[in-house]
Amino acid sequence: MSGKNSREGVILEMREIRASRDQAYDREMRAGHDLMRERRWAVAYRHYAAAHDLGHAVRSRHLAAHRAVLAAAWRAGRLHSVVAYQGVFLAVAFLTSRP
Repeated sequence: MSGKNSREGVILEMREIRASRDQAYDREMRAGHDLMRERRWAVAYRHYAAAHDLGHAVRSRHLAAHRAVLAAAWRAGRLHSVVAYQGVFLAVAFLTSRP
């Protein structure tokens, strides 16, 4: 395979991976939102945490997941998560995530 074809193949594969990751992020956030409406905060927290892991590559998604985890943690009464985890990491996420 020539260098150009190989490079194009890698770029295509990266786009497919990114699209798959973005779809998974959207799925987890939607599930979290649905569960919040059902007042199932602890389960929503887990879905938002999964979305957080998937959203690291894009600052807006990463921060949206942090805000969602924070809201679910607060509603679920997970105050240790609110203070010790989300407060600190929300600031770090803002400073370190890519735009």
